[in-house]
Amino acid sequence: MASNSLMEKYLFYFFGVSIVCGFTAGCAWIEPWLTPAPAPVALIEKTSEARKSEALLPTPSAPSALTADAVFALQSAEAQVVEARKMRTLWPTAVVALDNARSAAGKFDSTGTITYARHVIALCALSLEQRSARSVAP
Repeated sequence: MASNSLMEKYLFYFFGVSIVCGFTAGCAWIEPWLTPAPAPVALIEKTSEARKSEALLPTPSAPSALTADAVFALQSAEAQVVEARKMRTLWPTAVVALDNARSAAGKFDSTGTITYARHVIALCALSLEQRSARSVAP
């Protein structure tokens, strides 16, 4: 009997301490959210000299062509889709990613084209790997 009451005593202290620690940690976590936002910085009006110097800066032009890496990545992705389609393992997500790569190429976005093309190539490789994997018996 004594060990049972001793165990209850330890459990009571354990849960009591854990509740107090949890409440304290919760208050410490919530406190930063309650701090007020800093006051907005006053706007500084531009002088006519500053406006003139800004007018002399060249404006960035939109890209007019894809980089060679982006073109190669897009061609590789299209070849992987053709191969996966021949093997009848093409995943619909690969087709969507290829459409995204083509639309990025239409906007001359080389980074986006390469990103989506890599995704297409990875998905096609996974679909071919899935076909070659051993089937699991029921």
